[in-house]
Amino acid sequence: MHLFVVGPPGIGKTSVAPALARHFGASVVELDREIERRAGKSCKDVIEQDGMERFREIESSVLLKLAPTPSWVVVDTGGGAPIRDDNRALMRRLGLIVGLRGSLDRVASGIAATQAKRPYQNVAPRDRARDRRVARVRPRGSHRRRRG
Repeated sequence: MHLFVVGPPGIGKTSVAPALARHFGASVVELDREIERRAGKSCKDVIEQDGMERFREIESSVLLKLAPTPSWVVVDTGGGAPIRDDNRALMRRLGLIVGLRGSLDRVASGIAATQAKRPYQNVAPRDRARDRRVARVRPRGSHRRRRG
């Protein structure tokens, strides 16, 4: 059973995933590390040299390699994995999705802290946070009401 930890960049997925793994006696898969292993370069270099679309393709291919398992496996997804509908559908088939959320200020702070790892085309962290909170908190096709 996979437990996918999702949320905006810098919200704490990489801190929460090992804690959940310890609780469940599970292993941890860090999606960004698997992307880097497969690409042979850092996530930042993939994005800068090959483009965001190529990064997302590699990310999706790494997710596709996850096989159903009766053991607990915690997956630190990275900020963008649930953006693609196919990725979300796969995660639902393989296990449970745990979403981390935070205030606009918390998300902006997390994005600012991760900008060294990922290029954001000079977008202000607060503007990117506003955009990411809307895109990731409420997946397409969701009828759940947002709370203010």
